[in-house]
Amino acid sequence: MASNQEATIPLKFWVDEEQNSVIVAEASGDFVDVLFSFLTLPMGTIIRLVSKNQPLAIGCIDNLYQSVEKFNTNVFWNRMCRQMLLSPRNPSEASCQRLKLKVDDTVPSKYFVCGYCLKGSDLLVSTFAGASCYCGKMMTKEMKVLEESKEESSWGNGVFVKGDAMFLIFDDLRVLNSSPGNTVQQLLQLGYKDFDKMKEISVNVGMKEIYSILKQALTSKSPLSDVFLANRESKPTLPSFSPDSGPSHHRGSLEVKITVSKSQNKILFAEAEGNFVDFLFSFLTIPLGSIINLMNDNLSFGSIDNLYKSVKDLNSSWFIGSATNSLLNPCVPHQFGCTSQPIHVPEEETPSYWFGTKVVNANIKREAISKNQDLLQDPVAMKIFEPRCSDGARGSAVGYMKRPCIFVVRDDLHVTPMTTTSSISFVQELHVPLDDFEEHLVEIKNSREALNLLRASLTSKAALTDSLFYLLKKRKREMCILRFFNSIIRHPSQLSVLHSQLSTIHPAMEEPLLSDKRSGSVEADSGKWSSYQYVGGTGSARPTASLAGTEVSVDEIRSAAAASSGYYPPSLHGALVGSPEPDPTEQALVYQGGYGGDYGGPRPQFQRKILDEVEIRELLIDHVGHRCCWGSRPARTWKIHAVEDCNVYVGTLDTFIEEREIVRETEPYLGGGIDGKDNGPELGIWELDLRSQFPILFVPYNEVRQKIPHSEVIEKCSVCAGRGSTVCATCNADQEPGFYKENQMTQCATCYGRGLIAHKDGSDTECVKCKGRGKIPCVTCGSRGLIKCVTCNGSGSLLARNIAIIRWKTLSTRKVNATSGAASVPDEVFNRSKGVELCNTQAHQCTPAFFADSYFLNKFSSDVIAERAQVPATARVICERHTISVVPVTRVTMCHRRQSFSFYIIEYGREVYLKDYYPARYCWGLCPCLEWLKL
Repeated sequence: MASNQEATIPLKFWVDEEQNSVIVAEASGDFVDVLFSFLTLPMGTIIRLVSKNQPLAIGCIDNLYQSVEKFNTNVFWNRMCRQMLLSPRNPSEASCQRLKLKVDDTVPSKYFVCGYCLKGSDLLVSTFAGASCYCGKMMTKEMKVLEESKEESSWGNGVFVKGDAMFLIFDDLRVLNSSPGNTVQQLLQLGYKDFDKMKEISVNVGMKEIYSILKQALTSKSPLSDVFLANRESKPTLPSFSPDSGPSHHRGSLEVKITVSKSQNKILFAEAEGNFVDFLFSFLTIPLGSIINLMNDNLSFGSIDNLYKSVKDLNSSWFIGSATNSLLNPCVPHQFGCTSQPIHVPEEETPSYWFGTKVVNANIKREAISKNQDLLQDPVAMKIFEPRCSDGARGSAVGYMKRPCIFVVRDDLHVTPMTTTSSISFVQELHVPLDDFEEHLVEIKNSREALNLLRASLTSKAALTDSLFYLLKKRKREMCILRFFNSIIRHPSQLSVLHSQLSTIHPAMEEPLLSDKRSGSVEADSGKWSSYQYVGGTGSARPTASLAGTEVSVDEIRSAAAASSGYYPPSLHGALVGSPEPDPTEQALVYQGGYGGDYGGPRPQFQRKILDEVEIRELLIDHVGHRCCWGSRPARTWKIHAVEDCNVYVGTLDTFIEEREIVRETEPYLGGGIDGKDNGPELGIWELDLRSQFPILFVPYNEVRQKIPHSEVIEKCSVCAGRGSTVCATCNADQEPGFYKENQMTQCATCYGRGLIAHKDGSDTECVKCKGRGKIPCVTCGSRGLIKCVTCNGSGSLLARNIAIIRWKTLSTRKVNATSGAASVPDEVFNRSKGVELCNTQAHQCTPAFFADSYFLNKFSSDVIAERAQVPATARVICERHTISVVPVTRVTMCHRRQSFSFYIIEYGREVYLKDYYPARYCWGLCPCLEWLKL
């Protein structure tokens, strides 16, 4: 174990000699602080620390680190960029410096300025050595930053958790606070009824053992046994890659050229520019805790996830300050993030630095830097040097790699700069026939696709194939379908074989969204969701709330019309008389077959009939014929000048989620039985069966509260420390906390302490209130010094239980698209028209709708899906519903010589709406026809 010269931490553990395994260990908060600090370490630091003897055996992320080590400095903007990746900064640097065993050996942050420019107004500060100032000289003068508060360094009692507290650490790195109850319960769960089979061992843990625990924590389910027990073979548990299925968000895209081996069906390498390589190398700067948080606690390699869950499950009272947040979701330090980051990785805000003088004493002042200008005299703001660009003194961040650049990334994430490597030699080394190569351009569009690449780097030796190859399959399938429908458009006779062709391309299109066959696989993926089998497709028998999105306000229409490009493919609305010339870019996708057909995709519930000139005139003549004083000549003879589509399209995506959280509820304990862990194990929040309370799908909001079974415990009241009474604040206000005095009297307010009441005739009488004493008992406690504790109602104990709060919500995304002509339609027209559904699909996660005859609707549906509402981390998606509706209105303009008038046809009831002006009105108010007055 550790030598006597280095710092050590005592550790006591119990071993099962028959199994040759550690059962449980017990240590102070100092040891737990070191374990929890693993979560603050960036991946680059972890690789550096544990790979000193042999490589880290998780995924292929270590190949990224080795690539940076082999790179020449000329590949980066400067030496600082290379050093930032090899020794990334710890976001909890100050805290980790106070650990009893300092795991992170990265050099602490230093601050440098230019000694020649300190008297100027444009001051520059750098946190890296080797930076150049505005003046061209090196910034070599090191400055200390004034501490804003001594509070952190004066804590002394621990770093993340309280140092003098005792904790139980199990072989799989689960951490619990040490108590007899926890000890008995955990040992019984592990199958031990006594201590006969256990042997107690005490050791002093040093840095060598800590680094071994860190390495085993990433690869083993029993790191303590692997480190402290001899003659034990370590059995690494390497995870397999599973793609992320959570919600995705668009934060920018990355393009990369992929080369595939057709015979091996895998990605050989990728050709990429600086943005993609910066994104890959940024994996090295992300702290381990942040990675686990990004994976939604679903990154099961080794036992490090148990360490993360222990931080979440431990009571917050065991932690110091805001340590929980810095462990569960540590930020990437400022300047260490990726400028084109598609993943939502939290980054520290840009700090502000000030330069000025600090008064040491009456006669001494010294120059200093501080993040708080109030600590300095005559403070001057400082600009921070940016190493990730060509001119850090003046420029803004670009990335780690020098631009322009091109790199080759192998399937196992070995990165090679092509500026120093022969491309011919590189291809020769692959030993793949040249006719087996196939190139593709792949775009990483959202956070889920980028997160899959990060996940693959940690779990797979073929990261590019596992994370990006499905994008190639998806693109091939889409192109196949588009080519097929283009051939159908050019050759309509092939429609008869369309259904069978689609079944060949994608047999799953024949099945409902959650058929018996497919729902079985869903249950295999997540058994917890078996109670929600009724979530089906559009035809599900499960009741749903009323559909939203079919109504649209006039303000929304006006706004959408103002942003409209003014063009719709003619197949979408079909001009009533003639059609405008189609857009050449859309021509291959135009199909004049209407919205009907049995060829997959969402089925609209109507089929639009294109009107000809005769039908338009008949509708107008019929409308005019119901007005006794209107003439039909204009309707019959005037020329139809223009037919304008004024349709409004409304797309919605409703995401129905279930959100659960646990709150702690207490009440005074007045005796009686409790529903505790003696009655059975406490259920997890997602293990509660709420089928009987499940609401109608897509209700706007519904909330229930339910007690978690077997969660009740009796706790000592923290307000009165279990005594049942608290010190009276009225008569013992000046006492120290926890101390009180009895028989504390207060001055009588009636006689002012004299005990006598003076009268106008000069006589005195005894004060009735204080009975001549001049003092009266405390009105709050009767001078007992104590009052009954309100929190526990005098019992000294509290009955605490966990309450699950379950919220069902519908998160709605809505998008309106209107033609430019819709802006001129009167409000009354839209108020009278009804929206018609073109598409209504329902699934666990909706995908864009497919319309064989409308490129616009396909793109509009994709836009609606892309704006999917963000789901909270504490919630799960139950079902989604995607609808596209149309509010159909057509405006017809008729003219004769210099006169013209317009009217509207409100489909699909063929109702005519005509306002203001009709040229053949012969009514002067002398007959019952008063329509002309309703303007």
